[in-house]
Amino acid sequence: MLVSFLTLIGVLFPLLRTIIQGKKSTAEDITYYIIHAMLFYPIPELLLTNRQMIPVGNQSIDDMVSQFESGLASEIISINYLILLYLVILNLWLFLKRGKIFSLRLVLENKWIFLIILLNVGLFVNISELIYVFLFVPFLLLGKFERKQIRYLFKIILFLFIYSSFFLIFLKPELTIFHDGSWSGIFTNPNGIVIVANFTLILLLLGPFFRLKRSKWQYFHIGVLFFMVVMSGSRNGLLTFLSILGLYYIYTYRLKLIKSVAIFLSIPGIYLILSNLNNFDLVSLTSNRILIWDYVFEEFSSNIFTGLGADFFNLENREKNFPRHLFFATSSYSSFIDYFVFYGIFGALVITAFMISLFKKTKRINKIFLMFFLLFLLPNLFESYFRPPNLNLNNVIFLIALFIINNSKNYSFYESDPSIEKLPVTTKFYY
Repeated sequence: MLVSFLTLIGVLFPLLRTIIQGKKSTAEDITYYIIHAMLFYPIPELLLTNRQMIPVGNQSIDDMVSQFESGLASEIISINYLILLYLVILNLWLFLKRGKIFSLRLVLENKWIFLIILLNVGLFVNISELIYVFLFVPFLLLGKFERKQIRYLFKIILFLFIYSSFFLIFLKPELTIFHDGSWSGIFTNPNGIVIVANFTLILLLLGPFFRLKRSKWQYFHIGVLFFMVVMSGSRNGLLTFLSILGLYYIYTYRLKLIKSVAIFLSIPGIYLILSNLNNFDLVSLTSNRILIWDYVFEEFSSNIFTGLGADFFNLENREKNFPRHLFFATSSYSSFIDYFVFYGIFGALVITAFMISLFKKTKRINKIFLMFFLLFLLPNLFESYFRPPNLNLNNVIFLIALFIINNSKNYSFYESDPSIEKLPVTTKFYY
């Protein structure tokens, strides 16, 4: 009840504030209400799911089945039904406000993400999937962007997921620090910090692009994000973090080729040192992923064109067909392999075309926006994060990233004003 109450208050706060102030809600305001509610949607599940639910390979099948059956899925949390209803109303409101400017060009620009959504939904659409599709599509096409949303996003994510994780870790370390020493915080899995922390890092670094003044607090927040990624034990998250920082400094300070190569060569070295890799055994290096990939591709070899289906990793199929040592695998632990294995050649073409279009779009806006491309590329190489339109935290982050990319072409002044990278540090807390 306490989680439900706090979540509802948090979700409704921006709308209630606008009503109390007696202001009319603009399209920008409605867009912010949607973003705000989407970020709060995963909170009940994260808080109410039993800690340390991550399955590990040396558990028995009975233990793992018991874990999965005792897990608290978002569908059975009543508060999430109310948030979904609220989100549907907000999207209808946004459509009524902006539907008259529906753009076929924008649909075509986003055709690959829409094809990915259709792939994941499949031929037989149930009501929950239909709602998720409705939440993704109008927001992406009709959401009205305002530069101050970057500042709002940064504050919300820091409060909801980063600093709250620190609070929980010090309050309940036995529940939020795993047996191997990795920190999970508010997340049920230490890898949960990967997308959130690196997306927040990008928002911080993009401040000058949107004419948001720098603050000395920025460096403190970057330090906190880096520390959280390191303590989570996520090698994937650490590599992504370092790559984003490296790309940012190369393009922001227009470093010459030799310096650029030196930075990128140093990233793997720092990564290996900080992740404490003392051997290069592929099984341990990939955390058993190589075993999963070997098994998956062996099964896939006879279904190259049609794929194995999106239900290949469901519990029933794993119990019947998977070898005992791979029962823990709930995906191939790579979004790109997932699309290839689930949907065959067509799935591989769609996800490849999406990544190519994302690369071209971000580079066309400004090379510094390739940070978003890295956010999609690196984490999804070794985890199955990208499965829209499912409304989990990772897909929400990816959706917001696409929304920012779509709207950032309106702020093309960055390259024409070289002084923007030299904004003075101010003591004013702008983020």
